[in-house]
Amino acid sequence: DGIRCLVRSRGLGDVYKRQLLLVTVLTIALFTHHRNRQAILHLSGSLIEQTADATLRRATSYLEPAAAMAEVGARVAEDTFATNGDTAHLQAAAIKILTSYPQFAMVNVGDEHGNFLMPKKLADGTVAIKTIRRTDTPPTVTWEYRDAGDRIIRSETSNEIDYDPRERAWYSGARQVGGRHWTDTYIFFTDRRPGITASYP
Repeated sequence: DGIRCLVRSRGLGDVYKRQLLLVTVLTIALFTHHRNRQAILHLSGSLIEQTADATLRRATSYLEPAAAMAEVGARVAEDTFATNGDTAHLQAAAIKILTSYPQFAMVNVGDEHGNFLMPKKLADGTVAIKTIRRTDTPPTVTWEYRDAGDRIIRSETSNEIDYDPRERAWYSGARQVGGRHWTDTYIFFTDRRPGITASYP
């Protein structure tokens, strides 16, 4: 019996040792997992923060020219429409702005009378210019299509006007703010594609 007890005690000792070893291994594994998880979360957070900063810098450098050119365009526009002035210099400036930046889809100029000028890039790289003159009698809307050499290849004029810049967020926003204004993303009226607009009164 004594030998049997001794053998059993040893057996229990082995079980305890195994249990102790198992508890120790589990404790180390859990501790290591916790530390690694913290390290990975910290590293992930740093990487996400760096990526967000880089994305913000790129987006800012991509969009900033639109805001700067809106201010330049506002100075060039002055009272061209209100005085029924010649829009040739305004068209030339807007086309230059439009073609200088690949990210620009169009340049819009509107006034408080609802007159409007919009040179826009077409898919083939040429430019179309929409001009709305509400101060003319009768009011007119004209589309001019120009080739790569800036020659008018086609022109269409109508009295059916379906657009009013005064009702658009880019116009009303700049007017309300009294300075630089960015719209939220919205669907462009002409292209029916999403975009964002910088404007200046």
